[in-house]
Parts: sequence; structure tokens; C-alpha cells
Amino acid sequence: MGGNLLVVVQASYKDTLELAGHFELPFNLLADPNNLLAKQFGIYTKEVALWERIAGISEDVPAPATYVLNQHGKIVYHSVDTDFSRPFSATEMLGAVFSACHQIPYSVKYSLAA
Repeated sequence: MGGNLLVVVQASYKDTLELAGHFELPFNLLADPNNLLAKQFGIYTKEVALWERIAGISEDVPAPATYVLNQHGKIVYHSVDTDFSRPFSATEMLGAVFSACHQIPYSVKYSLAA
């Protein structure tokens, strides 16, 4: 569809390289071991730690998030799940990638049946 995938992981640089090499991943990985990027995107804060609010999370991690940027670096779609209550929507994300690639506006104006 003309997009590039970048997955940001909360892991050391060494572990990220080993992960990418072991699984021969066809996309880019970026190590964010100290959550510097996650803090800039507002999906990580020590003050509102996920592991204190969400059962089953035992580590200090950022919230899961998906962003689609256009060719000019502008965010045209985002989905942040701070409560782990909204499943990831591949349909929404791929629609945003297609729209960004073809330089047409994108908005989610429907809701999927559960």
C-alpha cells in the first residue's frame, strides 16, 4: 500500500537486534528502552503506571498505540488504548495508510460491530 512499518519496543538495543535477527522481521524495529519516545507521544508516564491499573501487567510499560503518518510527517491517524479496552483495528489502520499514501483525508465515521 506504499507504507512502511516501524515497531517501537521497550527493550534494550542488544535485545532488539537479536529479536530482529532471530525472526528475520520484514519491518523496522526501534528500541526505546527508557521510554523516551513513548513519553513524547504521551503513552508512558510513571505517575499513571499501567501495571498499577491493569490486571496482568507486571512491568512498567507504555500503553499500546498505533500511529499513521503521511509523507510530510503529520499524524493522520492514531489509536491509543490506555485502558486495554479497545482492540486494535487493522481495518482502521490500513484505511489510514491507504489515505495517507494517496493524499486523501481519512476519518473513522463508523463503528464496527463487536
